[in-house]
Amino acid sequence: LGQDRHHRMYGVEQQDKSTGSGSSNNIWIIGLRVRLKTSFGDEIEGEIFSFDTITNCVVLKEPSTSPKKSFRIIKHSSIKEVHALSATPSAGVDLELPPVNINRIRAREEGIIASTRHRVGVGVTSEAQDIFNALSKTLPCRWDNLEIVVFDDIRITSPYTIENCSGGTTASLARVQKVLEGEKRRLKNAKS
Repeated sequence: LGQDRHHRMYGVEQQDKSTGSGSSNNIWIIGLRVRLKTSFGDEIEGEIFSFDTITNCVVLKEPSTSPKKSFRIIKHSSIKEVHALSATPSAGVDLELPPVNINRIRAREEGIIASTRHRVGVGVTSEAQDIFNALSKTLPCRWDNLEIVVFDDIRITSPYTIENCSGGTTASLARVQKVLEGEKRRLKNAKS
């Protein structure tokens, strides 16, 4: 067996920090149910899934009634106490990680990038981005090159004043101009 596989299956003896020697109190046995108390006062229960000697982290599989598995990674240096909740490791330790749906992760990433792309102006001044951010808190906005588009039919061009607003109905244009004027005033007061 390779060293990693050996450590995962049979446990890893961690060096005792105070004496510099191996200590049976610091052996992480895969499949053993434990309760850890951290230096932050947290108590965490779970089954030891693995111990990484490179990062000095223990991975606990938390108890769950759902088919989804939940894991906690805890830095060894933050563990204050360890209490074994079972005398022996559970039979049939499941060392397999759940499958990861790469297509779902990529779709989620693309969705986040697409929604962010319309919220960050490219080639605009920081003042223009501040105006956009302020408007987008109350109005649906997106960037279209250097123009701020509100309600999909009102455009605000540089220098982003009420005189540079066009499109939409008279009522919606008046509303956007009023909000824009208030936000510009608020941003100006914040700078002074």
